[in-house]
Amino acid sequence: MNFNTLTNFIISISLGALIGIERQRGKKDNSFAGIRTFILISFFGSLTSFLYKELNNIYIFPIIYFSIVSLIVSSYIISALKGYVGITSEISALIIYFLGFLVMFDEYRKYAVIFTVLITILLSFKNIIHEFAESAKENEWNDTLKFALIAFVILPLLPQEINFHIFPEGKFYNLNIINPKEIWLLVVFVCAIGFLGYFLIKIFGKHKGPNIIGALGGLVSSTAVTQSMANFSKTIKNDKYNTHKPLVSSVIIATVVSFIRFAIIILTINKDFLLILIPLFILIFFGIIIFFYLTRNKSNMIPNIKLKSPFKLGPALFLGFMFLLLTFISKLFYIFKIGKSGILLTSIVTGFFEVDPVILTIISLYSMSFININDSICAILLGIASNQITKSIISLSTGSKSFGVLTSKILMLFVTIIILIVISIKFIL
Repeated sequence: MNFNTLTNFIISISLGALIGIERQRGKKDNSFAGIRTFILISFFGSLTSFLYKELNNIYIFPIIYFSIVSLIVSSYIISALKGYVGITSEISALIIYFLGFLVMFDEYRKYAVIFTVLITILLSFKNIIHEFAESAKENEWNDTLKFALIAFVILPLLPQEINFHIFPEGKFYNLNIINPKEIWLLVVFVCAIGFLGYFLIKIFGKHKGPNIIGALGGLVSSTAVTQSMANFSKTIKNDKYNTHKPLVSSVIIATVVSFIRFAIIILTINKDFLLILIPLFILIFFGIIIFFYLTRNKSNMIPNIKLKSPFKLGPALFLGFMFLLLTFISKLFYIFKIGKSGILLTSIVTGFFEVDPVILTIISLYSMSFININDSICAILLGIASNQITKSIISLSTGSKSFGVLTSKILMLFVTIIILIVISIKFIL
């Protein structure tokens, strides 16, 4: 037995122990299995896999598997006769047997570990899951099904690309092409942010919930967070600045997190852009100060949010349409671009919706020597600035008056800072 095989057996035993400990903690006197049993079952799964590979005998797996199944079924019958009818531990035992089996295959080992951790978490959240299921309102369940439909039925069925063949081959040919899956993925994400936000606010309260949404959402799209918070702002009865501060702070923390994400992406791709850390750190610094200012006095942060529905498809579809429109406009600018000015203009237009394409495009153009480092940094910063303008427009047009005014003022402060930095780079450096 080589070292790799021995390591796999140890991993298998550890996985069995993980689920076994969880089951042991909630074990009743007449219920099935504890930590030792789960360790042995996982070990049996790995032993089956080991013998199957070593002896190359296809009958080993069904023989040992049905032996394990027979033991589990017999144990369940005995437990049921004693009054215990739960079957969670028995199903968990069958699953850990399969996962132990998979551990011995190098290409599947990581999946076995991931699934074991996820199952353990699921089992540990028994009370929360039961409480949620029992307390879920009819509209919450219906909206959950709607979200599942758009995310797991419609999205996989959409084509990656559609070509309308309106324009002939040539420089206008790319105008024929749209990406339905990419657009719908944005719709799904915006709905997911709102969906997650509904339950985070419900679970963690109206103070902590929005900030958690912002911190998590900023890792993917601060624009989607802005849209979701604007939707929530319409449900607040008292349209005053103080009552909207938790929602505004969510947008700001999402924006700060997005600045951090931009810095990581840029430096990961090209270390020549180290200078861009200075303007990004300035923006992060001001963003953190504003965030703490908004959250400094929690006594004023009591928004009376009427949580009606976790699923709002309309605003997400509008954002998807805007993405399609701006992508089309961006393609036109690329077609007609004239040197450096065209690149900067394209960055601004593209940044109105998404900054990541701006970053990737500009770094690529810099690598091909189409643009120097200072102009590259300016182009990225202008893309970031235009994205803040987009979020300002969203907050003003789809949110309540107080939310929109306060959010747009802060975001336009970021735009002003960026413009001053760009002017400094262009005319001073």
